[in-house]
Amino acid sequence: DRPKRVTSFAVTKGMGWPDKRLNYLPKCKELVKTYASESIEEYWARECVWAYEKIMKESVNINWRQLRDMTNMTRENFERCIIQIILLQIRLEE
Repeated sequence: DRPKRVTSFAVTKGMGWPDKRLNYLPKCKELVKTYASESIEEYWARECVWAYEKIMKESVNINWRQLRDMTNMTRENFERCIIQIILLQIRLEE
């Protein structure tokens, strides 16, 4: 499955709750914040690694267009997260 970013909105939407419900549940809100501390670059890196692995399963060659189409990411955003991609790959190989 495609990676999803953990946000307060995503949690309330997934639970079928109204948008402000977490404001009334402070312990839940704190728990969500601990998981929602991922930067946008870290999320993009996870998404790029997921797309790369999926493309490699389906075909032999990979190119920028395939990665862009799966992630809907601009080249500038890809360049912003390249360090995070490298760090993520190192962690996955350990």
